[in-house]
Amino acid sequence: MHSLHSREVRSLRHRDASRRLRDVLRSNIIRGLYAENQLPSESELMAAHGSSRATVREALALLRQEGLIERVQGIGTFATYQTVVTRLVESHGVERSGASAVWSGLQRPRVLDRAEVPTPDAVAHHMPDCGSTVMRIDYVAMLGDDPVGMATNYLRFPEADAVADLPFESDFYALIEAGGLRVGASEFLIGCANADERTAELLDVVPGSAVATLEQLIYDEAGRVFDVAFCCSRADRFLMLSRAESPSFRVAAGVSGRLP
Repeated sequence: MHSLHSREVRSLRHRDASRRLRDVLRSNIIRGLYAENQLPSESELMAAHGSSRATVREALALLRQEGLIERVQGIGTFATYQTVVTRLVESHGVERSGASAVWSGLQRPRVLDRAEVPTPDAVAHHMPDCGSTVMRIDYVAMLGDDPVGMATNYLRFPEADAVADLPFESDFYALIEAGGLRVGASEFLIGCANADERTAELLDVVPGSAVATLEQLIYDEAGRVFDVAFCCSRADRFLMLSRAESPSFRVAAGVSGRLP
């Protein structure tokens, strides 16, 4: 019994070591720290992280299961894509600095639906005086050929009239700004769900995969909700950076954050 217990402990320690190394390597991949997206060799990873070969191989196997890396025989191991990191304030739409690719004009919508529809009860709850119909704009957000998220927006009238005939060519905030609408405040309720078959198809993930969910309220400058949105995103492709600072915070020399 004692020897069995010892083997279980060793197994758990190995799995924990692999998990921790996987987290470190994933962070490096997300931040684009590997030249030409090529990871160091197993021997280099062992030396850099003080890990056994078994731990390195298990960590790489976990990253392959996530679809983050692939091995090219005789050449090496490569990150399969770059994850987009955007500041949460930009995702809210209240600051349009364009620091990240998502909000700098590179995003393109694949529009699924754009029509006047009866007001859903969940929407009327947040916009009780919006009337019997709203404009629904349902789309998949694309970066290049990759889907990173999707959203169904319900715009109240008369605000919806301002964008009804405008081309939807970039992100949703660019669309409403083109219609003269301004974001006074934006609120997210952030969660997670398992992708149903249609969502999985649109986001190019396996059905049942975890996706980040966001319910959003967009307010005008007078504090009135004019848009309610139900969104989801690929958490492996689209990360949001949130940062808070105390009044006495100072940035140490040589230290930088993930984004400007």
